Amino acid sequence: MNHIIINRHWLLSLISDFICYYIGINLFIEPEGSDIGFGVFFIILGIVLTLCVLFVFPVFAIIGRRGISFYYLIFMRDKYLWENVYALTVEYPARKRIPILLDSFKIHGTSENKHRFFMTGQIARSWRARKLIEHYSKDKIEGFFFDDIKNSITERKEKKLKKEQKKLERKRRKRRRK
Repeated sequence: MNHIIINRHWLLSLISDFICYYIGINLFIEPEGSDIGFGVFFIILGIVLTLCVLFVFPVFAIIGRRGISFYYLIFMRDKYLWENVYALTVEYPARKRIPILLDSFKIHGTSENKHRFFMTGQIARSWRARKLIEHYSKDKIEGFFFDDIKNSITERKEKKLKKEQKKLERKRRKRRRK
């Protein structure tokens, strides 16, 4: 059975496009005329964001038994078979920040279709996407922010234990010498 996951990055970009167009048109049409430059800026920004929506973000992904397919608005598809996927990771927009809206799952592997520069094999991170990807791929997704925090805490505890053990060893050696 195939499952469809809508990409929220695509929806957020579309909403931001309309906001930029709305602000740009309102500033451009104002009778005062002092904000025409800002109006043009927001209209151009809206055009750039619209191009990003068309090319960069997949609209949705279909996850199934054989693999995962990313579908773009311009009738392109990027398909990965599970046997050709060698890693599943979490991508954050900036390292060491708390993920809010733009974090995504990245599929590392070889694509079945012609690979284009904007096809990155990423889909917005969600609980449903994680469960479906892990269920069908039989692999665990690596690189979660909170897993990194847990790992750093355990590493600190291990370092602290090693330091304490070294101190105890030194004390024992001093006692033996006396």
